[in-house]
Amino acid sequence: MLKRICAGLLLCLFLCSGAMAQGMEIRLTAEKSEVLSDGALRALTTWFADAYLNVQLQQDAQVIALHHGDRLLLSAAANPQAAAIASGETTAKVPPMTADIAQIPAQVTAAAENLGRLLMDYEKSAKATAELGGAVKVKTQLSYALTAEEWAVVWPQVCDILGESLRGISIESKGTLRRYFDQDGKEIGAYFYAEKVRIAENDVREVRLEYGLSGSGLYLAFRCPNKNETRNVRISITAKRTERSDRISYSLTGDVRVKRSDAQDTVTVEASLKDVQGTVSGKVTANLSQRRDGKTRKYALEIKPEITALTGSVAYAVDAGGQRVLEGKILLEETADKPVSLPAVNADKTQVSLLLTKLLYDTLLDLPDSERLELLYYLNRPLYLTGDQKEISIMYDPEFTVTEVPE
Repeated sequence: MLKRICAGLLLCLFLCSGAMAQGMEIRLTAEKSEVLSDGALRALTTWFADAYLNVQLQQDAQVIALHHGDRLLLSAAANPQAAAIASGETTAKVPPMTADIAQIPAQVTAAAENLGRLLMDYEKSAKATAELGGAVKVKTQLSYALTAEEWAVVWPQVCDILGESLRGISIESKGTLRRYFDQDGKEIGAYFYAEKVRIAENDVREVRLEYGLSGSGLYLAFRCPNKNETRNVRISITAKRTERSDRISYSLTGDVRVKRSDAQDTVTVEASLKDVQGTVSGKVTANLSQRRDGKTRKYALEIKPEITALTGSVAYAVDAGGQRVLEGKILLEETADKPVSLPAVNADKTQVSLLLTKLLYDTLLDLPDSERLELLYYLNRPLYLTGDQKEISIMYDPEFTVTEVPE
């Protein structure tokens, strides 16, 4: 769990900042914990003191490098055509990206336009207005209603447009598609509903999807329950941007629920940020609830940025099982370009993961023995965060493992 927290915080900062600055240095502090022992917290604080991320833009590619002191632990690069990860002499190939994030709306619009041309014979226009989540305003619509038999005829072409992964899916009832446009005739969203969609041999779902995207907001709603709602996926996300003379405000609410017959995961996100004369501040919270075998486990992440010109700090707090696992700051500083050399050869990403883990443990060797062992204990004991606090003895061996002594 602690490894995921640290990796997640670093990844979020890379994704959020990589496209915003020519150069940035990111550091983490660990200040408080209700879970880690004093020795483990000191060890983590000491390790963080020498660790930093260097984020750069090079020739339209986002580049990130994780350093510990003068040692490069990991470098990675991503551009619209390819991505690579390197650690030492080993590199890993990650799935190519067809476009960067900024190109996603254009891709979605192009897919909708192609669907419109494919379904032109079923097209009906309407001037019905709609307001999606109070964030996106729809002025006109185009509607396409097809029977199950008609969907079966056009489905191969639909898959050509939307992706090969849909070829195992079939629509077994009437299905309706609506395309949304703003007052200028620009395509800004869509709606789809079908009572029966077979997604697997013994799994038929009701599917409802609606989304909208404009300069002032984002809206996404999705439901996919089976007949008895023993399985379901629910997504609800609304984001708004409000511009005033003295500030720009951003708000976001999100709710994602995945239900299975014996388990349910729920993630909620809330964000309220403001940009006043170049200073971004506010609060973002994310909560995860996991139900397994009648027991519920809860996790929470809270961040509070205070950033001016991409220099400043983001306070963070991570909770698990009602306890504060880690609290500290993410420190950001805009820097001059520091080019990072990238590998030309790619290898399996599992190799990189294993090598990076060993490099992490290697750097821990510089810490005092007792504190290093305490930190390794928590890094290898995710059940500790869910109430498993039984007494164990820690042993250290050359393979950097932590083992339990049999009771």
